[in-house]
Amino acid sequence: MALATWQIVDEIGDRVGIRKTELLARIGIAPSEYWQMRSKSMFVDREFLGKLTKSVSLNPADLPRKFHQVFEASPVIPHEYREPATVSVGLIQDIIEWVEMMNPAITADVLESLQLDERFLSLPTWVRVNTFLQVNLLDVLSARYGWHTDMLCGLGARTYFKYRNTAVGDEISKGRTTKECVEIAFGSVIENFDTNHDYSIRRVDDRSCVLRATVREQAKSLMKRKVIGSKLACWARICRCTVVPRFGGHRPYSRVRELKCIHDGDAFCEARFSDH
Repeated sequence: MALATWQIVDEIGDRVGIRKTELLARIGIAPSEYWQMRSKSMFVDREFLGKLTKSVSLNPADLPRKFHQVFEASPVIPHEYREPATVSVGLIQDIIEWVEMMNPAITADVLESLQLDERFLSLPTWVRVNTFLQVNLLDVLSARYGWHTDMLCGLGARTYFKYRNTAVGDEISKGRTTKECVEIAFGSVIENFDTNHDYSIRRVDDRSCVLRATVREQAKSLMKRKVIGSKLACWARICRCTVVPRFGGHRPYSRVRELKCIHDGDAFCEARFSDH
């Protein structure tokens, strides 16, 4: 399970008997910055945890097992997929778990082809990896097993059941309407999963939405590519988007129409979602 920022701070503060404000001050974070981080970037990362433990001379091994996973994430991830770390492990786990549901017989082969093992599926969802891991996973499914866009349609439902009882689900569920759920998901929440793209809502109401994803210049520079991802990766993102309203108890989008895609030569990706 992913750990929220406040869980890390509270646990370490309690263990060493230091007030939260003093603990944060030791690593140069003002209370106002902390609350902004808590609201906009819900999940802690390895660097943040490392700074906290070092500031109070705390051995990470003395923390509960759930915190150890933060430090042990890298060895589970092949070196070529560690940097630049721009997408969450959760995006890749979702696809592998969907493969397990669709065709469990191929799961072990898929993991082996990517130099992964079952430990990867136990990593906290917020751990960051290189986006090429997702691309290569989908390439394997396409080339070896004939997967295509239609076979990703159920990924949205998988995403909902995985995140509905997490900080992500709780945040999106604050939306009183479909429109508000979409605005939360592609406002404060999306940064936890994807820092390759800027997302903009071109049009949204309680029946439909037009969403645009534009590759960030920083991502192009880091990846040394003008076009990032793949056609199947775009469709994986589209399939996940359909379920956003459901987090707030609203009807999920049942129809999708791809309007533009960078892999078809367009400047950005854009899709229309509707429930009718």
